[in-house]
Amino acid sequence: MIFGRRGPRKASNIQRRNLVKNAKNLAKDPLKVVPECEGSCLLCKFGRSKRKIKKIAKYSRSKDTKKLEKYAKRGTGLSKAVASTLLFGIEKEADLVTTAMTPQGEIAYAKRRNVNTKRLVGVQHFDDPQKRLIAYSPESEKGFHFYSVGDKVVCTGKEPDPPKKYVKDAMERIPYTLSKKGDTYVCPHIGNRGKKEEKDLTLKWKKVGKSFTLCQRCAKDDKNLFMIFTERKLSDDNSRAFSIHGRWKMRCEGDCETCRLEERVNVKKGLRKDYFNGLSDGEFLKRYTKESKTVIKERGNLFIKGDVCYGKDMKAFLDQLDYEPWEKPAVISLLKKTGEAVLEEGTVNELLEEYWDGYKTEVMRSILADEEVIKEVLDKDLRPRELLRELNSEKKKKEELKNLPEFKKLPPEAKFADRIAKIYKVEGKEEAINDIEKHSLSDKRIKSIAYGFYVAFGKGESKKWKYDQAEVESGEFLAEYIQKLLDSTGKEYAKKLQDIVKMSGSTATVVLTSGERMR
Repeated sequence: MIFGRRGPRKASNIQRRNLVKNAKNLAKDPLKVVPECEGSCLLCKFGRSKRKIKKIAKYSRSKDTKKLEKYAKRGTGLSKAVASTLLFGIEKEADLVTTAMTPQGEIAYAKRRNVNTKRLVGVQHFDDPQKRLIAYSPESEKGFHFYSVGDKVVCTGKEPDPPKKYVKDAMERIPYTLSKKGDTYVCPHIGNRGKKEEKDLTLKWKKVGKSFTLCQRCAKDDKNLFMIFTERKLSDDNSRAFSIHGRWKMRCEGDCETCRLEERVNVKKGLRKDYFNGLSDGEFLKRYTKESKTVIKERGNLFIKGDVCYGKDMKAFLDQLDYEPWEKPAVISLLKKTGEAVLEEGTVNELLEEYWDGYKTEVMRSILADEEVIKEVLDKDLRPRELLRELNSEKKKKEELKNLPEFKKLPPEAKFADRIAKIYKVEGKEEAINDIEKHSLSDKRIKSIAYGFYVAFGKGESKKWKYDQAEVESGEFLAEYIQKLLDSTGKEYAKKLQDIVKMSGSTATVVLTSGERMR
């Protein structure tokens, strides 16, 4: 048992009063601190203590403080703690009323020189079924087993077999609704014809021949079944009387000749230790599932989603994934590279994040084979799926621009209109408006074109104050031609660009890279 003290920290007045009350209660029957024997020891470890405490009880009834002082200084560890506690109940004085840190938390106690702290804490809180066990820590460290049963403590010596009453009481504290099948207790979902629960834990209480099975749906994040069974037991290692097992049973949808999942995945030592140190039932199953995924991956080249195994059938696995159409090339590329996928939730997010680091560049190339753009996107602090979304957006921009002609020569009016139109096509209306705002325009024809874009974007009225009457009228006239430019592609785009130049009052000509001049 771990035992330490922080402080000393002075106990409160309420804690002091409670300690006095506990001491007076103990005075009614000091012998109850001597454990009942259900072991097979040749000599009782507490025989001498029992004889001393019988005498202490006599002097306690007569309130003979001098005799009690004598027994508080000489005798066994347990008898000195009893005498010291009874004195405190009579005189209400101690060397120090302080606190100690224990497995049950911070506990107040009346300290006395030359008396073991653990003995004092346990004796002074003998009415508490957990705290009272602290008094027997020295013996438990030597292999003795103690059980808090009702208002007493039972010692089974070096045999860990619990008293029947202890087992009965522990069973009544189980925080789950379990069905009994012989010596096996299971939650309602195990073996139910309804929803099949494929993840569960089984805690076996070896010495009493009972096992308890909980599915993932029932296992609570704030309960630990082992702790409930052992919270009133003290030994050097309570976990030796128990074993913990996990199970993740798959439904087979594959056509493998030999199943590689029939063998149960054993609980790793670290997880076992953490559970027996207090990790909750719910958290145990979460950890077990995560660690099982690693083991299953090592068994090789399987496609698993949730509780369903598709063996090596990548297509069947792919059919069960929920992805957007544009993501399909990336998903297929990744699955071909990995040759496996073991997913608990079965989402694209989970798939990408599980395998991203080893294959991200190849996966991104399946969306857009442009190394420069891939590098730019990878520099962004985004999760894998968002990175692919960004890359797909860049791809759409490139595809949009492919549908537009290239020019050898553009007059100023055409150059401005072409720039805003292309921003609109690949980045949207808001970005196009933002770009117009960046320009400090002075040419009246270009200002008219700018206002024409505002009208086409439905922002004419809010931007009218920036332009004079002639520019507004010209812009309203040009808006019709600008809308046609925004809706066009290919060579038609070049023709509509020339129309805007002409209708703005310019005689300049738009020239394609081929040398063709627009009219």
